[in-house]
Amino acid sequence: MKRQTHTLTITETVEGGITEQEYAVQCPGVTDACRMWRDCAKDAALSFDLDQDEDQQIVHGEEHRLIDDRWMVRTDDCFVRDNDQLDEAAGDLELPAGTYEVDFDSGDDQCHLSLEVLTPSAA
Repeated sequence: MKRQTHTLTITETVEGGITEQEYAVQCPGVTDACRMWRDCAKDAALSFDLDQDEDQQIVHGEEHRLIDDRWMVRTDDCFVRDNDQLDEAAGDLELPAGTYEVDFDSGDDQCHLSLEVLTPSAA
């Protein structure tokens, strides 16, 4: 099943002759395909509770996944929209102001954000 695309909007402002871009992403609805996972607040106890041979387990009533050698819990945040690396990933595309349908890659460690333009839309 193909995951839904996200919409990247790039706006530009000019101040003192310097053009700056701002980036915003609209998520079509957080699903497991774009869900952000965060470090478990109870991580210190997890090293004893979780089987390192498994990559997904239920502990203290929450689903945990082993991502980048850390136990993480699910959130309702979107990995693309709410990512601290959004400005860098969008800037790497070197696009003019406008609206673009994008897909994303989280890298091998499932923590790094990179974007790919699928179909540019009219600005």
